[in-house]
Amino acid sequence: MIELILCLSVIINAALMWYGYLLLKKVMYVSGNTSEIIEAVENYRKHLTGVFELEMFYGDETLQSLLDHTGDLSTFLAECENAYGLTESEFMEYVQNNQEEDNTSENEQGRR
Repeated sequence: MIELILCLSVIINAALMWYGYLLLKKVMYVSGNTSEIIEAVENYRKHLTGVFELEMFYGDETLQSLLDHTGDLSTFLAECENAYGLTESEFMEYVQNNQEEDNTSENEQGRR
């Protein structure tokens, strides 16, 4: 009976280790792609800023809102990249801080 339980335990542990390996592989893939996306958005932001600074387009509201949107997107992607690079304890602290900020902003909106 103990041999059967031991065999089942070994099989289950091996399956869980394989599943963990597959999950880790996916996280590493996403993390690598996130870095590339952030780099592409930053290059786009620099190009857009250069166009906005041209005499012909300086002060254009449409380009200004596009620059603001690009900055927001860049910030969001940087936060995503930071989330993948954290250890578990740092990640939990990051999540708690974000939840506290969300609660604070919801409370401020409710007061208005």
